[in-house]
Amino acid sequence: MIRWPGKKKRSAARRTAPSTKAKPPSALILLAAIGPLSVSLFSTVVLVLGHFEMMSVPGCGLGSPCADAAASVWGKIPLVDWPVSFVGLAYFIAVGVGWLVGRGLVPRAFKWLIRLGAAASLFYLFVIVIFGHWCWYCLAAHAGNFAFWWIVERRAVPNRDAIPTLAPTASAFVACSLVLAVLHIRQQTAIDAEAARQIAETTKQVIAVATAPADKPPTVDRTPSPDLELVPDADVPPVGFTGRYHRGPDSAAVRVVVFTDYQCPICRRLEETIERLLSRQPDIRLSVKQFPECEDCNPFFKRKNLHPNACRAAFAAEAAGILGGDKAFWQMHAWLFQRGGVFSFEELTRFAREIDLDGARLLQVMESPRVQARIEADISEAASLGIPHTPMIFINGVELRGTSRRDALLEAAGQLAESDLPVLAPDADRPRLAADRYLEIWKKATPRSIPALTNVWPRGPSDASIHVLMWGDYQDAETVEVDMAVRRLQTSRNDIRYEFRPYPLNASCNPTVARSDNLMACITTRAALAAGLLQGEEGYWRMHEWLMENRQGMYEEGLMAGAAKLGFDRNQLTRGMRNQEIDRAIAESAKAAADAKLRTLPLLFINGRQVPRFYGRKEEILGRIFDESKNNRD
Repeated sequence: MIRWPGKKKRSAARRTAPSTKAKPPSALILLAAIGPLSVSLFSTVVLVLGHFEMMSVPGCGLGSPCADAAASVWGKIPLVDWPVSFVGLAYFIAVGVGWLVGRGLVPRAFKWLIRLGAAASLFYLFVIVIFGHWCWYCLAAHAGNFAFWWIVERRAVPNRDAIPTLAPTASAFVACSLVLAVLHIRQQTAIDAEAARQIAETTKQVIAVATAPADKPPTVDRTPSPDLELVPDADVPPVGFTGRYHRGPDSAAVRVVVFTDYQCPICRRLEETIERLLSRQPDIRLSVKQFPECEDCNPFFKRKNLHPNACRAAFAAEAAGILGGDKAFWQMHAWLFQRGGVFSFEELTRFAREIDLDGARLLQVMESPRVQARIEADISEAASLGIPHTPMIFINGVELRGTSRRDALLEAAGQLAESDLPVLAPDADRPRLAADRYLEIWKKATPRSIPALTNVWPRGPSDASIHVLMWGDYQDAETVEVDMAVRRLQTSRNDIRYEFRPYPLNASCNPTVARSDNLMACITTRAALAAGLLQGEEGYWRMHEWLMENRQGMYEEGLMAGAAKLGFDRNQLTRGMRNQEIDRAIAESAKAAADAKLRTLPLLFINGRQVPRFYGRKEEILGRIFDESKNNRD
């Protein structure tokens, strides 16, 4: 038989031509891809549920990298302010649909989509490493995404039609995003409505104060907080409730005072709002006071150094004011916010020359007792007013609430501009003190039913009219101060029942936190609970009080030596601390705190109403709330 050359070539061509009909993957391969994708999907579902506060996310509690990552600038897509977890959830659902619809035979376009997703995961891994946001849910989501990419990379079919795969993929992404958008809008609408209500309430209060008799003396307490000792040569405080420098007229119908921090992102955003406000209403008087959330100068932020350069920035602004007056202060104020409060001494001295100041002299004044005294005076005044964070805005001496709304100040000032308020000087403003502020917040809080726990030993009569419940950490300074204030008040009255629940900031025993801020937290908590198991209420409170009074310098051998002096057998206490019942008690308490939406320590409830975190004279504030609690019961 004759073999024709042409036919032979065509036959060979048929044998070597690429097939567009690849063999569908086995069920094992399909599941191998769905497995890592399910890990990513589960992790992002948990983060999204945590965002909507539909569940307490284990490991994403107080101070966790998970919470820090969500609250950071990397937690949302720039410009659109859309949570990254939302994008991740929609993406993983969409590519999962595309993979299943295509039965694992993915076209080239789908492959590039997965590559883009892997590149995004790589970017966020760099963010995690550089900024220390070691969120385990985020890491699991990215790890699953990389595994899915690795599998898809080997399954692409070059000539496969992309539309049958990409159309359901895009549809799933859009549908999921729309559902999330609806939930997000509902949440934000509720928050916005509450903020609008608070803004309207503030303006009514400002108007009421303006029309009230003016024969009362100012109530601002300028006595230094017990935590502060002002240095000598302190400046004489300005007359009335105002900062040392102001913009606008000396007297005005609307007088705004802002406690600020140059490294606070929300404060920086507020500065933009203030500029818009002053351009619309130039007759407003504006002044600022300093409240750096930095341990270098603010005793209320010891071991919680939120803004490491905030004190230096505040020193620079005040030094500029001392050397150059109002003009230099506001120039430095704007420059510091433009830089987010971060600068080198070379950059600072160079800018000082630009505003006609001696750079070397500016650095000297920054270190002077006079500047230090100014900052300490502002911090002390902030504490007396019960300011928990920055920014805090006052209009005519009335705290502006509802500031979660971006343009809250603009709205309030606009409403007041139509109210024909009298033109007054700052000495007419009388902000309420911390005790009044927190009493009002506590009274307006909704009472909550908090489940009882095992292995807790409340102190005080069971029929007491005042029930105090607090979660805290024996190594947390704020916990210790509030606990001591409660116990001192308890000794002076017989109507308080106090229950302390442990929330150690240490991941080795607390499953709801992801890092260990306090190395001795677990050991001290175990010691207190073991003392209770061994000797009941009396033993528990004996150990509790000793731990609170000896927080600083605590170490394990010192704890055991102290326990022996308290009358505990060392061997029995050691065995008790290893009891698995204690592990269960800590986990139970931590979960209950997470369910109660713990955001910061201590978490305090009085008669079921939460008391927000506060600074300043704790016994005075708590005493006012206790008196109100008793009066309500009577």
